[in-house]
This record gives sequence, structure tokens and C-alpha cells, in this order.
Amino acid sequence: MSLMPATGFVSGIKTASIPASVTYSGQSFKVESVGEKAFYGCATLTSVSISAPTVMQKAFANCAALTTAKLTSVTSIGAYAFFSCDALTSVTFAKGLASIGTAAFNKIQFYDYGKAVSAAKDLAGKTFTGSGGKLFNGPAILLGTEFTSSSIKYKVESLNPATVNAVGYVSGIKNPVIPATVAFSGVTFTVSSVAEKAFANCSTIITVKISAPTVGMKAFANCTALKSITFSSCQSIGAYAFYGDDAITSIVFSKNLNSVGSSAFGKLQFYQDGKAITATASNLAGKTFIMSGGNMCAKAPVGTSVTIGSLTYTVTSVTPYEVSVTGYKTGLKSLTVPASVSGWKLSAGVTSIGDQTFLNCKTLSTADLGEVKSIGYKAFAGCAALRAVWMFSAENIGSYAFYGCSKITVLEIPSAKTIGSYAFGGCTGLSFASFSADLTDVGSNAFNGIKFMKGTAALSATAKNLGGKMFAGTSAVLKLVS
Repeated sequence: MSLMPATGFVSGIKTASIPASVTYSGQSFKVESVGEKAFYGCATLTSVSISAPTVMQKAFANCAALTTAKLTSVTSIGAYAFFSCDALTSVTFAKGLASIGTAAFNKIQFYDYGKAVSAAKDLAGKTFTGSGGKLFNGPAILLGTEFTSSSIKYKVESLNPATVNAVGYVSGIKNPVIPATVAFSGVTFTVSSVAEKAFANCSTIITVKISAPTVGMKAFANCTALKSITFSSCQSIGAYAFYGDDAITSIVFSKNLNSVGSSAFGKLQFYQDGKAITATASNLAGKTFIMSGGNMCAKAPVGTSVTIGSLTYTVTSVTPYEVSVTGYKTGLKSLTVPASVSGWKLSAGVTSIGDQTFLNCKTLSTADLGEVKSIGYKAFAGCAALRAVWMFSAENIGSYAFYGCSKITVLEIPSAKTIGSYAFGGCTGLSFASFSADLTDVGSNAFNGIKFMKGTAALSATAKNLGGKMFAGTSAVLKLVS
């Protein structure tokens, strides 16, 4: 097979397909190249597909209408080959591209995932598309591009993988939420960090939630109004990141925190179990701290218990900080549940009585439940001596909560919304009962052994029949009063 170059064109040609071989006068010829200036200045050419291995110098120079070049077999492109082909919108390069000459695409800039490239090794095997002299492999976004989302400014760090840094903010921002990902121009970027000094000296920020893995040096330094910080997945906090933020009252640290820079929180002193601790990743990770007495004190995690006086309390929630009464000292006769306790040098609201906490307590005679909102399963069941209970804040009363408490005479539950099955079953000493107008659910047999009457007609113990009403009587027969 003989070799020959492609050397020219027929006037008016729009689409050129240069094959790997051609046949002429019965003989097959291998097309070795597109010759020097072969299509030079062709004003009508819009598309070219080349299967020859070489494109010579100035082969398509000044083809002003050329938009598409498929160079799928081309291993060598000569100098100025596509010089001044300003209209190009798509160029496909062969995987085997080995060389590209000076100014071969002089007015075209290629970007590979945002990075400007021109060498053969960086172009090989890729298709670049775009317009205006900028052709892209990957998203049509440049590295370093800045954009704003939800009043936070981001800067493109990489396109493969797609990552950005949070680098600034829009004036007046108060409660920024820095997400794990952010979308821009059709691309979802991972937020890899809050950059150095990104929010420094912002006097309007009050709260910040951060899902980025890294917070840079001085990222929030001197944010004098900042009160609350939540790190949902932060692994590294840079030096002086929150230096000078003296208004901070609450910080939630992520469990995977592994690095905290020097003076990251300025003069804040952290405490756990009443003892000062250093601001290291191991001391802070996974914990919540709130300001108390001028110090950042750790909230005990859910499930932690402490005994204060005659009662044991267990943490049920960190935010809000709440505990449940879960135990007592033997011999308890009179129960008074405080509104809050400070077992960890912090005040936690007492909002519930745990399941079976006082089950079969034979000594308990009175119980003031204070601001407790929830009473658990069998919480006071079998308390045979219990004669008086005050639970004006209780909203949810669990199943069997007071089952068998036959000495209780007065039941006032002005806040109750739900009453569980058998909650007051066997409370046959009741002579008075009043119910919340907000009562929505009464479980089966909630008042087993007790009859409610309206005149001579018996009333079933339902939310509709009991809600907002008062009953009085004797011998476990209570008649509607109002």
C-alpha cells in the first residue's frame, strides 16, 4: 500500500472526512497526513474528521467557520495547524496523541476539569467542548471560580473530585449553615473546608453550623457576636479559629474530631465533671458544652446517671438538656421532683419519670411531680401507700403508670393529653377526678375498676367523655359535676 497526504479541497466544502486510506485507479493508498496548508483559509469548512496519523503545519489555519474537529487517530499535530480557528466548539483528541506543535490552537484554551492544559499528554483521549475560545473536558467551570450560595462565598478548589472551600460571606449574615455539599452550575461540590480567615471579624454572626471537615486558621476569629457553634462532621479545627469569640455560650463537637489547633477557642476554659480540661480533640470530640459560671461545661451524654439527694437522674436529651427520674433511695416516703438539677455543674430540666422507677415502692405516700411532662410505664404501679399525687404539668401518662394505687383519692391532670391503658386501673379510692380539655387519647381499661356516670347513664372512659370535665363520688363511682 502506497502512502500519500491529503493536500487540498474542493471549493465550497463544508464537511471533510479524511479516512485512513483511499482507493484510486484500483490501488489502495494509506493517508499518511493532512498536508501543510491543505485546508488553509477554507472559509466554508465547518466540520472535519481525521483518521490520518498526522496533521501538518497550518493544515487548517484560518478556517474561520470550523466548529468541530474529530482527531480520533491523529498522533501528531503540527505548528499552527488550527491557527485562528476561533469558532471551534468541539475538539476530540486521539488517545495516542504524542506531539502538538507551537500555537497549533493559538486562540483556543483547553481546560481539563477546570485546569488549563496544552500539552499532548493532557489532551490525549479527551473531548473538549465550549465556546468563545474556551473548551472544557468536564464541567465548564474554572479552578478558582467564586460563587455565592445562601450568603456564603465559595471558591472552586478542584473539579475532579469536585470540591470547594468556603472563603467569605455576604455582609449582614447572622446564622450561616456551611453544608457538606453545595451545587453550582450543574455540579454538586463537596465543601472541603472553611478557609483561613473566611469569616474573621464578622460582627453579625450569632450562630454557625459547620458540616465541612476542616475549619482553617482564624476562620471565625473575632466574631464578637457569635454565641452558638455546631460541628456536625468537623475533623480539624485550625489554630485561633474562634479566637476572640468571647460571647460563645454553646458548642457541639462532632464525634470524629481529631485535631484542634493552638488557641482555637481563645480564652475559653472547658470543664468536664467539674474539672478543667485542655481543648484537645480527645477531650472535646462528641461532646456538647454550654456556658455556666463563666466556663464551658460539658453536658453529660444521654444515658449518664447521677444520684442527688434521694433520687437518681438519667440524661435523656442533650439538646435541650433534660433528665428523667430513674431511681430512688430505699425508704422514700415523700417525693418532690425539682424543676431542674445540676449534677454536672449544669442545670438540666427534669421532664420525666422513667419506666418502673417507683414500681412497688411500699413506703411512698405523697408525690409532687413538679414540671414533669411524661410519666413512664408502671412508674408508680403497686405503690400501695401512695395517697396523694400532684402532676399538674404531666402531658403523657404511660400504661399502668399508677396501676393498683388504691389509696389515691384525688386525681387532677389539667395538662394531660394522653393516658395509657390501665394507667389508673385499680385506683378504687378515687373520689374526685378532673381532666384536661386537651385530652386526646385514653387507652383501653385506663380506669379499670372505676365507673364514670352522667346522671344515671354510664360513660365509657374516652377522651371525648372525660376531656375538660370533673367527676366526684365514692366507692369508685364518679358522677359528672361539670
